[in-house]
Amino acid sequence: MNTTTLLHPTFFLTQLYALTYHFHHPPTGSSSPTKQRLVILISITLGLLSTFSPPSPNPLTLYPSTTCLLLSESLFLWTALTTRPRRLAVIFAQVQPQYVTSAGPFAYIRHPTYASYALGWLGVSLAVVGPVLWRFAVFVCLGVLLSLYADAAELEERQFLDAATKPEVRAEYEAYMRRTRRWVPGVN
Repeated sequence: MNTTTLLHPTFFLTQLYALTYHFHHPPTGSSSPTKQRLVILISITLGLLSTFSPPSPNPLTLYPSTTCLLLSESLFLWTALTTRPRRLAVIFAQVQPQYVTSAGPFAYIRHPTYASYALGWLGVSLAVVGPVLWRFAVFVCLGVLLSLYADAAELEERQFLDAATKPEVRAEYEAYMRRTRRWVPGVN
């Protein structure tokens, strides 16, 4: 058993915690229930594909996989601790933003939750070994998830910039967007 084998269940439990407890499920519902369900379905599929794949013994994939998973868990923990007092809404929620979170990891990137998920799923995907078709399915799932995270980030930014958002919140978010990057600090 290697570190990556131990980190897989930890990452899956983090995802479960985030979706069911940490993020607020507003009564206004989802702006895209289909995409929300797709995130859950693909996450489960990717989790099952990686669970039934033997762990990679190759250090060329094992070390990057472990690094991605450790970075993912660290970033998510930092994000969760930062947002605990004022929980954010679950992915694709239909909300009217009331405040801007710019502390903790949000001081460096606008979407640390999605960045942590992307790192985690990349780590999981790198560790998958098996038939070519199996690995292909894993990377297709990864690509779709990354696209969905990008869609969710764009939706959240549109919600902040919407005319119905309080002018002071919208102005604060516009300033925040000018000083932080979406995914990677210092990279547009």
